[in-house]
Amino acid sequence: MGWIFFNLLYSFVENIQALPQGAQGGELRFVNHVVIKLFGNLNFLLLMVCPILTMKLFSEEKKDQSIDLYFSSPLGDWQLVAGKFLAAFFMGAFILCSTLVFPVILFMVGIKDYSFVASGYLGLLLNLACYLAIGLFASSTTKSQVIAALLSFVLIMGFWLVSWVMQLSSNYFLIEVLKQATMVSHYENFVKGMVGTHSFVYYLTFSGFWLYLTKKVLEARTW
Repeated sequence: MGWIFFNLLYSFVENIQALPQGAQGGELRFVNHVVIKLFGNLNFLLLMVCPILTMKLFSEEKKDQSIDLYFSSPLGDWQLVAGKFLAAFFMGAFILCSTLVFPVILFMVGIKDYSFVASGYLGLLLNLACYLAIGLFASSTTKSQVIAALLSFVLIMGFWLVSWVMQLSSNYFLIEVLKQATMVSHYENFVKGMVGTHSFVYYLTFSGFWLYLTKKVLEARTW
């Protein structure tokens, strides 16, 4: 990400120098060319990292049969799922904290408006929660870490593909339905500074749905 950030800055400076005198623009041009693209790449990074963070949370314990210790303890299924999920979430948030050097650099180059940065990081954390919820579900369905990681990656990528399908359709109603059904559209709103209540509801519902499925998979042992 540091390499990508450096190249975004370098490309922006070259483009500005190529513009006619007096047409350099301002912070808005910088946000469009650097900040928004940076958060797009950070989101792609989560797509690669989250399956790795979650692939062994349940699958390894199923393989070693150590998960029976949880089932024989006073812990409820919701407590077990929430504990695994929060552990992965804080680990992912810690990884994202390593990118906070980028806002510091933006401050050093004279960027004063941090609303895009704040909303972008908020969108990243919400996306992180969604990706981890999917990964946790994938890990609970198998004893293989590799299969869990691949299944998680395929499910997350499936929601990305929905956003690409929108670009191929000319049906306005279908496009609006798909736009509300995929996290990519909601994340783009956050990156652009358009934070809406409906997006928070979507993220909470989406994460809760996959955590609920994980709980149902764990309950299958009693069927």
